[in-house]
Parts: sequence; structure tokens; C-alpha cells
Amino acid sequence: DGDEAYGRRDYGIARGKYADALGVKPEEAYPAGRIREIDDILAREAKAEQARLLAERENAEKARMQGEMEQRNLAYKKLVDEADRLVEQNALIEAVGKFRAALEVKPGESYPLQRIEEIRGIITRQAEAQKAYEAAVAKGDEEFGKQQYASARSSFQQALTAKKEEPYPAEMIARIDSIDSELARAAAEKQAQELAALQAAEAEKARIEAERLAKELAAKEAAEAERQRLAEEKARLEAERLARLEAERQAAEAEKAKLAEEKARLEAERKAKELAAKEAAEAEKARLQAERLAKEQAAKEAAEAERQRLAEEKARLEAEQLAAIDSLARVRQNEEKYRSLLLAADGSFRTSQWTPAREGYSQALEIKPGENYPTEQIRKIDEILLRMEQRAAKTPVIAENKETAPATPVSKPATNESDILYNDIIATADEAFTKKEYNVSRAWYYQALALKSNEPYPAGRIEEIRQILQSLLLTEFDREFQQNIDKGDEAFRNNELAVARSWYNRSLNIKPNDSYPKSQISEIQMKIAAQMEGNKDKVLKDYISQGDKAFADKNYNIARVWYQRAIQLKPGDSLSREKLDQVAKALSGTE
Repeated sequence: DGDEAYGRRDYGIARGKYADALGVKPEEAYPAGRIREIDDILAREAKAEQARLLAERENAEKARMQGEMEQRNLAYKKLVDEADRLVEQNALIEAVGKFRAALEVKPGESYPLQRIEEIRGIITRQAEAQKAYEAAVAKGDEEFGKQQYASARSSFQQALTAKKEEPYPAEMIARIDSIDSELARAAAEKQAQELAALQAAEAEKARIEAERLAKELAAKEAAEAERQRLAEEKARLEAERLARLEAERQAAEAEKAKLAEEKARLEAERKAKELAAKEAAEAEKARLQAERLAKEQAAKEAAEAERQRLAEEKARLEAEQLAAIDSLARVRQNEEKYRSLLLAADGSFRTSQWTPAREGYSQALEIKPGENYPTEQIRKIDEILLRMEQRAAKTPVIAENKETAPATPVSKPATNESDILYNDIIATADEAFTKKEYNVSRAWYYQALALKSNEPYPAGRIEEIRQILQSLLLTEFDREFQQNIDKGDEAFRNNELAVARSWYNRSLNIKPNDSYPKSQISEIQMKIAAQMEGNKDKVLKDYISQGDKAFADKNYNIARVWYQRAIQLKPGDSLSREKLDQVAKALSGTE
């Protein structure tokens, strides 16, 4: 009986039988050896079950750790994104707190450390500007107290140069007798806000550390409870397994007899089903053959109808596409003709050739009747011609029997550095406009407006560029690129250099090879370096160096841009003016 149970791997029953045999003949070695073998087998099975349970627990622990890692990654990303947003909003102290919180989540990451160092540099530079500002204000206050008003005004002007955004120096220049108490209050509030922000950051750091320690303790306690539960579960499963084996053995005996009867019945049913299936298969085969032939014929007819429909649709789409292309070509041709007429008319207007200018603007209006710019220019020319006629009517005749017609007035030559710089910038902008470098051209027209805000010409050009760009942005890809450029230019004009650089970098992500955002980023880097060093001459030298490099490569237009920026930075610089003359000679072929 023990051998039979052993052969079936019913080791619990076999061990009992062998023990019974030893009870009859205790001296026999065979049943004792079998009992030892069964004990070894059961021990191995128990060890294997224990290893399986251990593996399941390790897998569960790995899954838990993976989940925690994903949560940390999400928390880290959220903190870093929030910190970057705060930096863009110039909330530097709050941004440092967020980056430190991100380091608490993932201590090994280098990005938060790098950003914290950048912010410290920004704060340091702001502190230096603040220091210079406060020194000048203190000196002004002292001189004001001594009733040395001229000296006090000079000191407050120096403070305004150090920090243009501060209202206090400007108000003291206008009315020196009312701002001392307001400055002290503003400085105290700022220090209190910075102190509160630092205290909040330290409190947040302590809270996060406490939460981390509490989570670690809870995880350890949960792991210990899980270990105890697994041990109890193992003992229960072992008892259930032994009981199940015994029940299965008894059920197997009954099942064996039942299977023999079932086998005979199934064999008879199988033969009957095979015969019926064979007959049904023959009938189904014939039916499927008929259906296949019918479907093939229907599919062939449907395919022919679809082919004809697609051919007609293709012809229709090609006709619509050709019509759209033809329409777009006419629009672009009109745009080119309109811009060419405006360029010629603007050139005549700047050189006081009023009649050709008026004809050019009138021809432009024939193409675009609703445009304000040429209409406004014609109105100005008519006013100028009317004043010329009025002056001519008042001029006496000098020579007898000789009619003197009024000479066409010549535009007044530039008499100062501001006029020279304005004319040079307009010429550079017009050339970029002619080459369809609209973003470059617009940047120069804005610089011209910064010099002479009341001039209508650059303002009109800027509006025209806006309309041209809007007509050219045919894809979402182009629209997103131009939106980033527009935001970067606006921030650049407002001297928000970090914000501008961020928008230019986003535009480069869309069009990596576009030269305009690259040149703007280069100029921003120079300006930032100059602000850190506090040296305008260093920036001037960098501009000239960039221009010399482009000149050596025979990129004369690019060289002229850098020299123009140098002149704009320091209008009286003779070296920059000489460099521009060399570019003009090179472009004209005289050098």
C-alpha cells in the first residue's frame, strides 16, 4: 500500500502506510528508508513553496518601490515646472524654495542645483544694483538735508540710472521734499517680504522632512506585518494542501471508474459526430463556394465603381488645388507689387521728391484701396505741396520778365548724431524689408521709433509687416514660430532679457536653423555679460568684433547690423562710423 501511494506521489498516505509497516516489523530497514525519502521530498517541496512565496513578496516590494519612484518623479517634475514658472515671473525667492523642495524629493538631480546657482547670480546682480542705488539715494538725501539741491538732483539722477524702474529718484527730482519716509517704508516692506519668504521656505523644508521620516517608519511597520502574515499564511496553506491531497486521492479513485464509462460513451458519440460532420462539411463546402463566387463578383463591381469615383474625386481636387494656387499667386503678386510701390514711394518721400512719391502711393492704393498708410502719406504730401504753393505765392519776383518756380525742397540733412543714427537705422530696416527679412526689419523700425517716437514712417512700416506676416502664416507650425518671435521681441524691447531669451529658444525648437532668433540670443548674452560686468565699452567692443568677423567673411549686411548696434549703443563712436563706411564701400564695389 505504501509503494502504491508513493508511486502516485501521495506522500502523506505513503508515509502513514510505511509507519504502519514499521509498527509490525520495527527492525525492517526498507520502510524506515522510505520514510526518510518522503521526509526529504516534503522538506524540498516546503522549501520550494517558501521560495515561491518569498519571490512573490519581493516582486510586490519591487512594484511598491517602483510606484514610489514614479510618485517622486511626478512630484519632482511638478516642483521644477513650478520653480521655472516662478523664475519667469521674477519670483526668485519662491523659485529657490521650489528647487530646494525638488532636491528633497530627488537629491541627486543636478538641474535644481544649477538653477539655484543661476538665481543666486541674478539676486547678486540685483543686490549690486540695489547697493549703487541706495548709495546714490543716501547721498541725495544728505545733500537735500543740507539744502544743496543741485547736488541732490545729480545724486538722484545717478540713483535713477542704477535702477530705472524705481519711482523714488524721479519723484525726488520733481519734488525733492516729500519722499524720504516713503522710501524707508518701501525698503522695510521689501525686507519683511523677503524674510517671510525665507522663513516659509525653511518651514516647508522641515515639514517635508517630517513627512518623509513618517512615511519610512510606516513602510517598515507595514513590511514587518506583511512578513508575519506571510508566515501564518504559509502554515495555513500547508495544512490545506495535505487535506486537499487526501481528498483528491479519494476522488481520483471514483473518477477513474467514471472516466472508463465516459470514454466508451464518448467514443460512440465521436464516431456518430464524425459521420454527421463529414456530411455537413460537404454541404457547407458547396454553399461557401457559391457564396465566394457571388462575393468576388460583387467585390469586383464595387471596386470598379470605387475606382471611377476616386478618379472623379482626384480630378475635382486637382482642379480646386490649381484654382487655389492661381488665387494665391495673384494675391502674392499683388503683395509684391504693393510693397515695391511703397518702397519706391518711401524712397522718394525721404528725398522730398513729392510728385513721384504721391504717384507711387496712389498706385499702391489702387491695389489695396483700404490701406491707411499710403492714404496718410498722400495727405502729408498734399499738405507739403500746399504750403510750398503758399510760400511761392508770397515770394517776390527778383529778375524782370523771368518766372521763378519754387524749387523742389530737399530734406534737411542730419545735423546731429541722433538724426544720423535714425537715418542709418531706417536704411538698414528698409534693406531688410526689401529682402523679405520681416522680423529683422521690424526690429530696426522699432529701434527707429525708440529714437523718434513721433515719426509716422517706421510706425507705418511696422503695421505693414504685421499684415504681411499674418498673410504668410499659412500653417500652425509657422503661426507658433511667429508668436514666439513676437513675444521675444516685445520682452527684448522692454529689456526683459531672460524672458526674451526663453521665447527665442522656443522659436528655435520649431525652426532650429532660423538666423534671427540666434542673432537676438547672441545680443542678449552680450547685454547680460555687460550688465554683470557693468561695462558698456565691453559690449561696444563685442558688437564691433562681431561686425569685423562678418566683414571678414564678406557677409556685409550682417556686419552692418552689428556696426549699427554699436552706434546705437554709443552714437558718438568714430570707429563704428568708420566701419559702416567700409561696409558701404564694399557693398557699392568701390573697395
